[in-house]
Amino acid sequence: MLTTGYWNRERLHVEQAELERDARLRRRTLPARPATSYRERGRQRHELQHAANAGVCAPHGTGIQAYLDHYDGKPGRSTKALQHLRLTDPLQGAFIGIKSLFEAVHTGESIQSVAIRMGRKYEDQIRFAKLEDTAPRYVQRIRESLRKAHSKSYQHQRNVLANTEGKVADEVRPEYVNDLSRWVDWPKKDQLGLGLL
Repeated sequence: MLTTGYWNRERLHVEQAELERDARLRRRTLPARPATSYRERGRQRHELQHAANAGVCAPHGTGIQAYLDHYDGKPGRSTKALQHLRLTDPLQGAFIGIKSLFEAVHTGESIQSVAIRMGRKYEDQIRFAKLEDTAPRYVQRIRESLRKAHSKSYQHQRNVLANTEGKVADEVRPEYVNDLSRWVDWPKKDQLGLGLL
């Protein structure tokens, strides 16, 4: 036990190094994983998302709503992170946060890097929801095109939607519900603040 005094800092470092060496050796001797089909991986991903939604996202969304309610009507100016947090549904925010954390589990990223990515995805949700409110049919066609092309890359989908946003902002058409101005990206410090919150 750590409380016995036997485990000093040097001994902990040695023990950690041995554990890491053993893990590397075991990884080399493990048999290769059997390849799973595309359909099976999709089913597993869907089950994980459903479980995350039901078991994790709902309580987290309730927590976000409680946080917003706590600061609602309080005197003083709210932080940028709190202002941004109010721009979308708490359950969507919970899903974005949980999914970002799941994606970061095996990457070894710093907390700041994960928080910035989380804040950027939250910003994208708000940004592209405005786009979809303005030109729902056009955006639906773009999404169908991405789905047919089996586009899985978040960055690719984001770039396509950003280009679509630029086209919609530059054109005025009667089928567009309202005018859309070009999005100005949030500063990294705002993305970081929102992700950390």
